[in-house]
Amino acid sequence: MPPKRKRNMNGETAAAATETNGTRRSTRKTGDSDTVKSSSTGTSRMEIDDSDGEMNEPTKTSTKQPPAKKTKTGGTSKKKKDEQNGTTKGSATVSAPQPATSFNELDPKTYTLPRLQSLFAQYADADDPNVIGTEGLMKLFEDAEISMEGALPFLFAWAVRAENFGTFTKAEWEKLGSMRIDTLAKLKLSLLDLESVMFDQPKREPKVDEYDRHLYRTWAMKPKDAFNNFYHFCFGLAKKSEARVLEMEMATAIWTVVLVPKYKIMQSLLEFIAEHPKYKAVNKDLWTMMLEFCNAMQNTENMNTSEDESWPSMLDEFMEWKKVQPAA
Repeated sequence: MPPKRKRNMNGETAAAATETNGTRRSTRKTGDSDTVKSSSTGTSRMEIDDSDGEMNEPTKTSTKQPPAKKTKTGGTSKKKKDEQNGTTKGSATVSAPQPATSFNELDPKTYTLPRLQSLFAQYADADDPNVIGTEGLMKLFEDAEISMEGALPFLFAWAVRAENFGTFTKAEWEKLGSMRIDTLAKLKLSLLDLESVMFDQPKREPKVDEYDRHLYRTWAMKPKDAFNNFYHFCFGLAKKSEARVLEMEMATAIWTVVLVPKYKIMQSLLEFIAEHPKYKAVNKDLWTMMLEFCNAMQNTENMNTSEDESWPSMLDEFMEWKKVQPAA
């Protein structure tokens, strides 16, 4: 019996197996390369081994993705806050511009003495920084839109108790601090309020005080006393310090803005003085009696006075002159 060829077959089988293994290794290498390529393009492939007809899964390769950045939600990042606040470290930073400090010019709570002093300095004389002279006063009233034509300059002088007409010292100016006035807007309102008290004009009733109005309320409670005080103050203000009388020209100028708006008879009296130039000056007695005369004649057209009444000679002559004047 011929010998079986099992050994040879095994040998061939072994050789074939060896070849097949080699083919598999080669295929795997190729497959690995193809798999990497396929992975890079996002495609999955299955390989078929021709030698044994089996389906082999390609070698898996992992592609590392960059770690996701952590983000914070619900608030501004610290870096951004630092940049906003101008506190970023490690580099030069420029602080964000701050809004300009503002204040309400008509609020007594914003009053400061330095601001009042600074306002004085704007109008002080170049030769004497402790005085506001006539030129500076005119500029101040112009900037504050206050009229220089009426009684307001005299009321201003009375409010700070100035000693000389047309000039104000720094100490007198700082008396405005008692009313917490440190701006032109507050000054203007205070003078207009004072004018309304003195000349029986309509009164303002602001919901909120723009300056400290306690002095205004004191004057408003006793307007007649306030006006008498103001009127007598004007005589000492206007006359020269060494003089005992006031020149008639200055006296009539003051009467025009102080008495004419309040007393009808005063206009006629000024006409009489203009027609009688012999009256050159006014002493303290005539100045005082002039106000009393105006009050006595305020509600009457009768120029006859009782025998008990005694008036300065100028006023007696005026009454005689008035009687022969044609009725208006």
